[in-house]
Amino acid sequence: MGLALLSGPALAQPRLAIWITPSFAATDAAACRLSPAALEQVGGSPTLTEQDVVHWEAKTARMRLDPARFGRADAGKLADHCFVLALDGKKISSGVVLRSYSARLVRLPALSVIEHEKFLELRLQAEFTGVHNPPLLLRDELDEILRAALWQRRSAHERGKEQNPCSRPGMICDTF
Repeated sequence: MGLALLSGPALAQPRLAIWITPSFAATDAAACRLSPAALEQVGGSPTLTEQDVVHWEAKTARMRLDPARFGRADAGKLADHCFVLALDGKKISSGVVLRSYSARLVRLPALSVIEHEKFLELRLQAEFTGVHNPPLLLRDELDEILRAALWQRRSAHERGKEQNPCSRPGMICDTF
């Protein structure tokens, strides 16, 4: 299996990076379990980073993706592919991307794609075995990274409002 990647916009040193490889189609999903040497061969821009996550639910380890970049129609572009995960610049895991209702059962890391009417969510699981509450993978590490990223974006947004006199209560501003 080649390691050509579907990539998104380049960002400087993301803390969370996920690369999605070409489809494995009807082949054995076990091919998605990459050796440490093969993990290091994956390059290019990641398909998604923490900047693509607009909401994080720590209890269920669900990452809601930015619907402007990943809409419901993109579920098929993500599912039935392999993924490579890096945290803080270190590629640490690989596995299979499956829709949440997939009939495939795999005992390797899985990125479950959960489809909603207007957005997609991802959940990193230790395996995809059809159980209702699957064992989660790297939840604490993801929690630290995603909480920090979301807090920084929210803070930057609030600072921008403070610097914009039009955002103060009672101010009326026109845009030209």
